Amino acid sequence: MEKHGLVVSQFPPCNKVNKWNFPTRNATMSGISIATIIMEAGEKSGALRQADHCVKQGRDILLPYSLLHSPLLWPKKYIQKGAYTFRNIKQVLELLNKNDILYKKV
Repeated sequence: MEKHGLVVSQFPPCNKVNKWNFPTRNATMSGISIATIIMEAGEKSGALRQADHCVKQGRDILLPYSLLHSPLLWPKKYIQKGAYTFRNIKQVLELLNKNDILYKKV
C-alpha cells in the first residue's frame, strides 16, 4: 500500500499497533467511506463501534436482511437508527447509488 496506494491514518508509521487505537481507526474508516456494510459481528465487535461513528457522521449502514432473524440484539438497534437491509448485491448497489454519490464528479 505504501508504494502503490494510499495509507490514511492519524498515527505515524513508526507507531506500534495497539488495540486501543482501533476505535480511532474505525472513526476514520467510517468518515472516508460512503457506507459501512456489516456482514456479521458479535455484540461487542469493533464493527459496531464503526457503526456508531457512521450514525454520528451521517454515513449509511448496510446489513444483510438475514441478521434481523438472528438472536443478536444489535441489528434491530441499528435499523432503528436508520440502517438499511439488503438481500443481494443488486440491492447494495442500489442503496449506494441512492443519491448518485458513485457518479458525482468532483
